[in-house]
Amino acid sequence: GYNIPDEYYQNYYKTAEEYVKEHEGNLHDKKYTEYSTVVLALTAIGKNPQDVAGYNLLTALSDYEKTIWQGVNGAIWALIALDSGNYDMPKNQNAKVQATREMYINHILEKQTHDGGWALSGDIADPDVTGMALQALSKYQDNDNVKSATEKALSCLSSMQNENGGFFTYN
Repeated sequence: GYNIPDEYYQNYYKTAEEYVKEHEGNLHDKKYTEYSTVVLALTAIGKNPQDVAGYNLLTALSDYEKTIWQGVNGAIWALIALDSGNYDMPKNQNAKVQATREMYINHILEKQTHDGGWALSGDIADPDVTGMALQALSKYQDNDNVKSATEKALSCLSSMQNENGGFFTYN
């Protein structure tokens, strides 16, 4: 309900468009979460991330190997970004491995920690990463493996909750 001037969104888009154009569509060589972040922001302000200065920012997210280079975080945010606008996975002719949503889901599931959550590294769940993974997987509860992983993660989160209702994170 907060009133935000249209200029704010227009300025953000103009800045994003200029950056994308200046860098020829390359937001980052390694951190593909940069693409996810911008896709989410553009979707939130009603802009099309499939055509920013002539570039489809979703194309980078269809390069499986480059997206998961950052680990589970890359897969989590790619899935969240793609689902934010129910975007189709574009074909990426430059990708060694063409990504699918199922590949990202499976990658997230494979990285579940022994205690039921997720972490950026190691095998002890972090509440922040676990929450992000749950958000990414929320749309896929009809998949029995996802549903089972979600139940474990919710139990894990519950066990990590402080007596005041908050969480402590190491990240």
